[in-house]
Amino acid sequence: MFCALPAKAQKDSTRTLQEVKLYAFPLRDYAVGTKHVYLDSLTTKQATGQTLAQTLMEQTGIYLKQYGASGLASISFRGTGAAHTAVSWNGMPINSFTLGEVDFNSIPLAAVSNVAILAGAGSSLYGTGSIGGSIQLYNTLPDSMPHKISAQFYQGSFNNVGGQIAYTTRKKKWGLKQVFFAQNAQNNFSFQNIARFEKPTERQQNAQNTFKGTQTDVYYFCLLYTSPSPRD
Repeated sequence: MFCALPAKAQKDSTRTLQEVKLYAFPLRDYAVGTKHVYLDSLTTKQATGQTLAQTLMEQTGIYLKQYGASGLASISFRGTGAAHTAVSWNGMPINSFTLGEVDFNSIPLAAVSNVAILAGAGSSLYGTGSIGGSIQLYNTLPDSMPHKISAQFYQGSFNNVGGQIAYTTRKKKWGLKQVFFAQNAQNNFSFQNIARFEKPTERQQNAQNTFKGTQTDVYYFCLLYTSPSPRD
């Protein structure tokens, strides 16, 4: 007597793994002989309401010449001039085409996520004029959560107030990050005017400054390479 048993197929052992995010600085491997200093997202978040100029002076030994609160801040890297430092945002140079330098007080930390400081000549990597060093600004991709709103406000002496509001969202292959920032400083401090008779105490006039802006980042997630299936 012959009895045929039904054949059973083996279960598929394929497992789907979650995506892994890798953030790297590709030019670091080719910048031999240069010193690298990185300011991660934790450092930038702690510097609430600060500009890039204030953070660089507090966290690094870089000298920046400032013309008052929120005034022009130019960098002097390794004894070179302000036009000898290349500044890029996500790989794109943002140095002024006419002056060749960047006002670091006009860049709030709310607009960037990570900062890389590279000390040393690197014109072949970062473009013409990178004699003293390079400042690299990077933005990270939005989180997987659908909507996220964060706000930071601060107040200092001489009626110095400001803040920033950030909104991020991500849906399927698209991501959006919108940042609004503003700052106002009256700079109405009192001082002793030694140029006048009896050296009277006066209050600074016509020193108010205001800056505000917005930044919009749009991301599209695409798969550049797909590994072949084990069945192929």
